[in-house]
Amino acid sequence: MKWMKRAVKKLTAAAMALCLLLPCSVQAAATALQTPDWMKQWSNTRTASVIAQLEKDQFTAELKVDGIDGLVDLVRSNGKMYLKTTQADGSEGIVLLVRDGSTYQLDHASKLAIRLGDETAVYSAVGLSESAVVRSLSGGKATGYTATKKTIHKKTYDAEVFDMQLDGRALEMTYCYEGDTLRYLITQSGGKSSAVEYRSVSDQVDESLLQIPAGYTVCTRGKDGRFYNASGKAVA
Repeated sequence: MKWMKRAVKKLTAAAMALCLLLPCSVQAAATALQTPDWMKQWSNTRTASVIAQLEKDQFTAELKVDGIDGLVDLVRSNGKMYLKTTQADGSEGIVLLVRDGSTYQLDHASKLAIRLGDETAVYSAVGLSESAVVRSLSGGKATGYTATKKTIHKKTYDAEVFDMQLDGRALEMTYCYEGDTLRYLITQSGGKSSAVEYRSVSDQVDESLLQIPAGYTVCTRGKDGRFYNASGKAVA
C-alpha cells in the first residue's frame, strides 16, 4: 500500500493540473474530463490534442512513475475507473475499481471486492485529500507557454513547457513528445522535480476490467478487521 500511495501521489503531482489521466483529478463518476479554459488559448499544441482525446473518458494508459520501481495501469470509461499497480518483480500491488458510485479494492487471491466507501474513497485509498485536489484544480492556471527540446536518457524529444500556478505554488510542467505521442511529463516546483513516463495511451478499453469479476464476494471491513458480506456473514 505504501508503494502505491507514493506512486499515485507522484502521478497526481505531475498530472492533475490538466485533469490528465488520473481519475482523482475529477469526480470518479464523471462522464467526461473537461479541458481547462486556459488550455484553449493554446489549442494548436500537442498537449491540447492529448487532452482532447482523454476528455472523452475512454482510454487505457500504462505509466512509469519516476523513483518508483513498477508500473501503474489506468483504465477509464464512462465514469468507471480501474487502477492497478505492478511492482518491479511483476507482482501485483493494489487494484482499485470505481463504479456505480462506490470504490472497491479487488483482492484476487481471496476473490473479494472490498467496498471502501463511495467514489470519493478512492482519494483516501491512495493517501490523497479530496479537498486539496479540488482546491488545486479550481485555482490552477497557466501563465506562459514555450516550445523547446528536452533530452531524457540521451534521447531528445519535442517539448511543450507550461508555467503554472497551482494552489498558490509556481509549477513548471514539461510535456515531451516523440512525434505526436506523449512520452514524458516532468513537473518542477520548489526546486523539486518528478517525472511520469507514458508507456502507452490508447482509446481502446477492456470493459471487463471495469466489472466486479464473476464469483467475487462484495464485502466491507468490520471494526474487528474481518470482512463481512451484505448479510453480515464473515467471509474472511
